[in-house]
Amino acid sequence: MVKNATGKYSFILNYFGSLQGEKQYIASDQMPSAGEYTFEQEYVVNNCDSILTLHLTVYQEYEVDLQDVICEGDGYYQHGFSVSAAQTLGISELEMTQNLQSQHTCDSVVNLHLTVVDTSIAIVSLTSDFCEEYSAELSVETNMLNYLWSNGESSQTITVNQPGTYTVTATQDQCSVSAWYQIETCVVTIAKSDMEDAAAIRRLGEGWTGEEAWAISLYCALRHIDCVKDAIIAAVNHNGDSDSTGSITGNIMGAIYGYEAIKKDRMFCPEGNEFEDTIELANIILALSDDLVTGCNVAIDDQTETPEQKQWTQRYWEMKPVGI
Repeated sequence: MVKNATGKYSFILNYFGSLQGEKQYIASDQMPSAGEYTFEQEYVVNNCDSILTLHLTVYQEYEVDLQDVICEGDGYYQHGFSVSAAQTLGISELEMTQNLQSQHTCDSVVNLHLTVVDTSIAIVSLTSDFCEEYSAELSVETNMLNYLWSNGESSQTITVNQPGTYTVTATQDQCSVSAWYQIETCVVTIAKSDMEDAAAIRRLGEGWTGEEAWAISLYCALRHIDCVKDAIIAAVNHNGDSDSTGSITGNIMGAIYGYEAIKKDRMFCPEGNEFEDTIELANIILALSDDLVTGCNVAIDDQTETPEQKQWTQRYWEMKPVGI
């Protein structure tokens, strides 16, 4: 088989035996497409008429174009191609070609065109200071086409009026990627304002989550830094988890002023009563507090019997109110 300058094929058939030396040329024009072809040639050999019949099967040569979509940072292992995740980073498209052989050993070409979806994403605030207006515009920066925020909105830019964590998920084709943005509570700004305690605490939340309880307690301590009593009253007078915020505020103010100063002030005590006589289970609370401060690391199998270790063991291993 010979390929000429035009890209067409010619078959040269050599006949041997009684037809030795005879040749027949069959050009590709005679076989315009894949299929079964029959060619006959008449010969006279030794005054005898002869016919040579050729049955020729022409198989298809393939050139296949494939198009597919892939997410940036993903690998592609289909149709015999092997594209690593690293090869899809930072690009928008990728083209590859494979030269293959069919089952009949015919050369075939497979062209792959991959569209790579850019999955980069970020959330930016278009507002310089949330605490100035208690409002912020958040915008998602991505080339992906669809958005869904954690508050249910589906626009590229949203307006929020509460602190917290806001998440957005962007999708396109089979690709999905998420980002989050944290708006911190404005505790210091609110504490410095002339807003009343009830309104300020409502803005910070109700205290049912750790960050809300901490924000309310910190606000109460900052706003009433000069008065332990006022700080605790503010912390327990709201419609949320007031026992938690009262406890946290008490801890903050206690750490600032110390027990002796609070005791001397006889806070919340009826007239004529001392602080320790007013607080329920005061002796147990004070003993626990002292133990937490001083500490005593005693293992259950420790054989040492100093008075301190013995008391600690009886209190916290044996659960006896020793020394209280």
